[in-house]
Amino acid sequence: MMGSDFAQLYQSGDDLWRGQYTGLYPLPASGLFALMALLPYPVALGLLTLVGLALFVVTLRRRALAWVMFQPVLACVWQGQLDLIWFWLLRHGSPVALALMTLKPQLFPLALPALLADRAKWRPFVLACLGLYGPVTFIRPTWPLEWIRATNDGRLMWYGSTTILGNPIVGFVALLTVAALVRLDWRAVFWSCNPTLRWYDFTMLAGGSLWMIPLSWMLFVATQALGGNPGPIAFLGIADLVMRRFTKPDSTLPN
Repeated sequence: MMGSDFAQLYQSGDDLWRGQYTGLYPLPASGLFALMALLPYPVALGLLTLVGLALFVVTLRRRALAWVMFQPVLACVWQGQLDLIWFWLLRHGSPVALALMTLKPQLFPLALPALLADRAKWRPFVLACLGLYGPVTFIRPTWPLEWIRATNDGRLMWYGSTTILGNPIVGFVALLTVAALVRLDWRAVFWSCNPTLRWYDFTMLAGGSLWMIPLSWMLFVATQALGGNPGPIAFLGIADLVMRRFTKPDSTLPN
């Protein structure tokens, strides 16, 4: 059903108006969902979708027409997820944008290179984080523990997670491949061996080689052949490494 994930976000925002913190996101994010919950559900879902797609187009411009066919992007839109917005935040790269990325912690490591490369961003980043988390923590100091309990949704179980480590043999071969090609390139390890990620999170890989688009559909077919186990999706992380090493960004497909 379209917007199935957004329904949970919307409900968590509605719950917050009744004093219940039930979200899978940090409390400040639930505050944003509470604002969305003031709108009728179809309007809120439509607004999120339009904003996400608009920011995606602003980021990739004409290339967005091709990358909207990237299977994780379509999954993000179909399920009503936030990754298109996070894609823009990462590419925008301002201290405030990087601070907002902490509201989806499993994607925040992607922001670390931008922070480490520019010390001038550290102070405004910290101040933005204090503005995000300080007031809500003062009002509800127990929310981090509540959040940790709420995130126990089976995400870290190997089966059902997007990680090559679900199958020991495949995982071992893939890790050797990563080590040989990457020299411990952290991004390939992040995408390939991270059980906290979901299929739509790979939206963040959009914008590289166009070969990733048909590959994403091949891996999607593989997940269906495996009864829905999303393990093959993690190979997008290794593919991204290979494409970055051996092809130019946005290389065109053959005729």
